[in-house]
Amino acid sequence: MRAGNVIASLLTIGLGLFMVMEAGKMNIGFTGELHAGVFPRLLGIGFMLLGALQFLQECRSTASSQGTIPWPAGEYRRRVVAIGTAVLAYLVILPWLGFALTTFLFTVFSIKILGTYQWLLPIAVALLTAGLSTLVFQIWLDLRLPGGLLGY
Repeated sequence: MRAGNVIASLLTIGLGLFMVMEAGKMNIGFTGELHAGVFPRLLGIGFMLLGALQFLQECRSTASSQGTIPWPAGEYRRRVVAIGTAVLAYLVILPWLGFALTTFLFTVFSIKILGTYQWLLPIAVALLTAGLSTLVFQIWLDLRLPGGLLGY
């Protein structure tokens, strides 16, 4: 049994349980029409099932720890730190720059950090991502997302 996999499975089960409990606080119902809590509850149940399957697989596994997994070094460490910092920056600047602009900048940055692409591909993917996300969440689902500088 590998301790890392056991811990990951227990964290996955815990996350699923948290999602199910929080979804229970929403107006949820399966009769007539679906409400806001249906998807998070189903997702939480899925997380708990996957975590339980991973835990059972580890309990049945006869393989012992096969050595330690090294932390990323060099270029890989720089990428991990850059992406982690980008996620935190996304959360901090989201209220000021707004959802669409922040998502665009985050996507361009992430693609440039993770690969060696020319500027055209990250910009095109970021425009598509920000545009479709805004279309789905703000227009179709009528969610209030931070408008920021763009103000919508």
